[in-house]
Amino acid sequence: MYSTIEDPIRDMQSLRRWMRDLEEDEGLRIVGRAKGIKGGGFLFVGVHQGKYRVNVCDRIKDRKKRGYSAGKGGMYHQFDSFVEVWSFVRPMIRRPVQAWVY
Repeated sequence: MYSTIEDPIRDMQSLRRWMRDLEEDEGLRIVGRAKGIKGGGFLFVGVHQGKYRVNVCDRIKDRKKRGYSAGKGGMYHQFDSFVEVWSFVRPMIRRPVQAWVY
C-alpha cells in the first residue's frame, strides 16, 4: 500500500516491483539520465485503462527551493505491457536509483 506522501524507492529491484504492480491511482517519479533531456529528466510512470504511460520531461534545478522541478510538456509514450515499459524505462534510470511512489 502507498501513502499520500511520496515514498522513496532506492533500488532497482523495488522499483521494478512497484512498476509491475502499479494501480491506476498510483504513479512513479524517477530521476533519469535521458539523453537530450535537461538534467537527465524525470520519468513519470502511471497506468491508465490498463496501459502504462510514461512522460519524460526536463529536470530543472530550482536554486531558490534548493531542489528540482519537472519541466512542462515532455515526451509521452504508451505501452501495453510491463515488459515493454520496463525495457523502455530501464536504460534511462539514473544510478543510484532515486525514485518515489505517489
